[in-house]
Amino acid sequence: MEGWITTKQAADLSGYNREWIVKLCRQGQPWARQIERRWWINRTMFEKWVREQAVESNGRMGPRK
Repeated sequence: MEGWITTKQAADLSGYNREWIVKLCRQGQPWARQIERRWWINRTMFEKWVREQAVESNGRMGPRK
């Protein structure tokens, strides 16, 4: 699926934990789609969402370490 990534790839890209991303998917994020048992993430929409989260948290990217 072009333009779509797995939750593992999204975790690697963003620095967020994979399980946290799955939880967000289950909550109905618009960038997530479940096909059969696997979650797929629209990369463009997800990257935009990650940037928005960084702005809301004073520029911090990803989770606190």
